[in-house]
Amino acid sequence: MRNDDDHENGRPLGRKSKQGFQVKKRKRVARIELDDQTRIQAHRYVLFNSEEVAPFLKRHKEVIMKQRHSRRLKDHEIDKIHSQTFTFWFEEKANDLLKKRSAEITDQIKWLAHGPNNKVRRYTGYMINGFRFHTKERERSLKTQNSGVVVTVKDQSYDSGQLVEKEINYYGVLTDIIELNYSGMYKLVLFRCDWVDINRGCMEDNFGFTLVNFSYLIHQGNNLLDDPFILASQARKVYYVEDERDNGWLIVKPAKLRDVFDMGVQHNDSSVGDNNKDMTWVRTDVSEDEDGVDVTPEMEEEQVEDDELVPED
Repeated sequence: MRNDDDHENGRPLGRKSKQGFQVKKRKRVARIELDDQTRIQAHRYVLFNSEEVAPFLKRHKEVIMKQRHSRRLKDHEIDKIHSQTFTFWFEEKANDLLKKRSAEITDQIKWLAHGPNNKVRRYTGYMINGFRFHTKERERSLKTQNSGVVVTVKDQSYDSGQLVEKEINYYGVLTDIIELNYSGMYKLVLFRCDWVDINRGCMEDNFGFTLVNFSYLIHQGNNLLDDPFILASQARKVYYVEDERDNGWLIVKPAKLRDVFDMGVQHNDSSVGDNNKDMTWVRTDVSEDEDGVDVTPEMEEEQVEDDELVPED
C-alpha cells in the first residue's frame, strides 16, 4: 500500500499531555523483541512508503529488469522480486555510497538503510489524525469500538493503453501497535491489522453502504511477503456494525474526527512525531471535514482511566 501526503504526529493514548503521556496509573506500553519476519515486514513497509527512499526503489526495479533482460518479466513478477530483495540491496547500496561519500546519503537514508532495532515499544492504544485507536484485544474489556481501520491507497493500471489511477479503500481491524526505533535517530509508529480481501470480502449494497466480511482476509500475515502493516499516520477510523440481513457481513461507518487538545504534565521522553519531523512519509490524504455519520453514545464515550500509559524503564 502506498499513499501520498505529509506525516502527521500522533501519540500513545493517555492523559492529554503535550508530548506523550502521564507518568502515573496503569501500564499500557510494553517493550518486546520482534521476530525476524515481523521486523522485515515492518521495515520493508517503512522503506516502500518513504519519499526519501523512492529514488532507490525506482533504481532497484531497473536493476531487476536489466538483470533479467533475457526474458520479459510481468509486472507482478517484478514486484515480487522487488519485495523479496530490496531491503538487502538497499542496505548494500547505501553502504557503498556512504564509503564513496556520495551526496545521495542523507542522515535519513543512512539510518533507514541500517534498519530498525529488534526491540520495540508495543502499545494497546494510540491517537493520530484526531482519531482514537485501540487494539482488538484491548477493546474486549471496553464498551467502545476503536479498532476499525481504513486506509486509502492509489492504484495504477492500464485501460486500453491509458494509465488509469484510482483510489481503493482497504478495511481492517487493528491487532497490534509498535514503535520502530532506528538506532535512536528516528522512531515511527506502525499499525498491524487484519485486512479484508476487497475482492471477496467487500461489497456495496443497494443503499450505497459498504459491507465487509472478515471471514475473507487478504492474508494472515504469516508469509514473509505479506503486508500487514501501515503507518499510523495513514490510518482513519471506521466502525463496523452487524448487518441483520447478511450473516457475517458488517456495515462500515466512518468515524467523526475529534478535536484533540494536549493538556497536563509533559513527559520527558520526546514524542514520536518529534523524532521524525524532518522525514517525509508517503501516506494517505486525510480530509479535515467530518463526514456526518451518526455515532452512538457508547461510541463517543471516553475511557480516560483505561487510557493511561506508563513507559517501562
